[in-house]
Amino acid sequence: NFFIEKMFSDEIFNADPELLKKLASQKWLHWGARYVRTSEYPLNTYAQNLYNLCLYSLFSPTKIDRILELDRLQAPGEVRFTVPELFKTVSAGVWSELNSLPSDDDYYTNKKPLISTYRRMLQRIHLKRMISIMLESSPLMPEDGRTQAWRTLTVLEERLSKAMDQLENNSNIDDYSR
Repeated sequence: NFFIEKMFSDEIFNADPELLKKLASQKWLHWGARYVRTSEYPLNTYAQNLYNLCLYSLFSPTKIDRILELDRLQAPGEVRFTVPELFKTVSAGVWSELNSLPSDDDYYTNKKPLISTYRRMLQRIHLKRMISIMLESSPLMPEDGRTQAWRTLTVLEERLSKAMDQLENNSNIDDYSR
C-alpha cells in the first residue's frame, strides 16, 4: 500500500511553478526522435512514462508468473500474496476517486477539477494496460493474469456506471471528470 499511496498520488508531481520555469526540455535530437518544439520541461511526458513503466512492471508476465510460483511454494497457512490481490489492490489505488464521490454541495471547475490531470492520466494508462493484458496473444502472460484483467475491467465497468448514474444530474462537476 505504501507504493500505491506514494507512487500513484499526484502529489509527487506538484512541483513549484517557478522551479519548472527554470528547468528546460532536452534540446538534443536523435535521428529517431521527433522534433521538440517547446522549451518547457515536459513534466506530463515524464509522468506518463513513469506511470506506464510502473504499471507494466507491476503487471508484467514475469511478475505475475513469479507470484503464481511463490503461491505454489508456500506452505498451507502461510501469508500469501496472490495475483487477484495484486489486481484488486492496484485497481483500488488507481480508481480511489470512485470511493468518495462528491455531493451536490461540492463544486468543481475546469481549473479545479475533481480528478487531477495526473490521476486521469494514470487511470487511462491502467485501463489500457488491463485491456492489453486481456487481449494479449503472448504465450508469456499466464492465463490467471488475463482472467484477473478481465475481472478488473468488469468490476471497473460496474463501478464507473454507478458513479456516472450518481453524478449524472450534478452540474457542479468539471468537464474533465465527467
